[in-house]
Amino acid sequence: KEARAEWVNGHILALPFSDKYAEAVSEAVLNTGVHRIADERVKYSMAAHVERGGAAFCCCLWIYVAATR
Repeated sequence: KEARAEWVNGHILALPFSDKYAEAVSEAVLNTGVHRIADERVKYSMAAHVERGGAAFCCCLWIYVAATR
């Protein structure tokens, strides 16, 4: 079954992966304001991806958050 959204509010966040990533992720997601959408028909989605870059241990954490109706 295919579902189509009539409204989408989404954000792509790119953060450096570090020892304090949990705090940074939480703050970045809350700063998008997606959680403030007051509509009982809204569904929330989130995906994350860690990408390694370069020869040294340098990673980037990509987070995708969205609210659809």
